[in-house]
Amino acid sequence: MSPSQCIGAMCSASCLASAKVRACAKELFGEKLAAQPALALVNPVLPGESRVLMAPLPIVEGGWGQRKGYTSRHDPKFTKMADLVAACIIRRQNENVRGWIPTLKMGGGDDWFVESRRKFQTDLEKKGE
Repeated sequence: MSPSQCIGAMCSASCLASAKVRACAKELFGEKLAAQPALALVNPVLPGESRVLMAPLPIVEGGWGQRKGYTSRHDPKFTKMADLVAACIIRRQNENVRGWIPTLKMGGGDDWFVESRRKFQTDLEKKGE
């Protein structure tokens, strides 16, 4: 698999996992969907919201209901694909996966950060007037 088909800035080990996602997607949904770009299949920011998981999951189960595939999040096909998707994502050791709440180690409590956040909030309030 070429680097352009890999997901994000992942290493070659996760490219193998990406190939497994493609193989499983091909088996479940056909070659046309499986051949789409990696980032169209797997969401590296929110893996649980990846297209190969959500598009075939019924709306009543929290999915997009765009195609047939899974019956629920407990469907063995869904759990297998979810495991494959999770294996595609290799996080950096210091990567912030908690959203907009950096830890002190990430600089979240440093004076420059607190002041920057305070100024941003003030600017937002001024724009709202």
